[in-house]
Amino acid sequence: MRLVVHKLFLLLGVEVRSTGALLLKTMMLKDNDCGIIKENMAKKAGLLRGISHLNPETYRRLIALSRDIQTSGVREFFIKETLMTSDDFHSVKENLTSVANSLQEACRQGKLLLDLDLTAHFAKTPIEQVCD
Repeated sequence: MRLVVHKLFLLLGVEVRSTGALLLKTMMLKDNDCGIIKENMAKKAGLLRGISHLNPETYRRLIALSRDIQTSGVREFFIKETLMTSDDFHSVKENLTSVANSLQEACRQGKLLLDLDLTAHFAKTPIEQVCD
């Protein structure tokens, strides 16, 4: 197992120096439950409060999208290209803004760590905590 992990990270340009390295599978979550027109179960269950670690690039992109979604051009794109109604777009925009604000506040308070970066971890590269 170590040989496979070592070869994988060498391919990624990362040298694995720890002896107990593990290969982690990637999981993709897909939202296919018509969440725009139904009740937001993740919000209702408070799942966001349970997030305490996040990939810094995912965080950065989420914050950028929450800024971009405020513009009229993005609104037009969503309505034209994804065939959302104005109400659907408004719901997505409000949910995204709420998530971004909550995560940004948790980050500023030190409750959210932007430390989920396997490449940086195995390369022993420090990860900068940038909340804004």
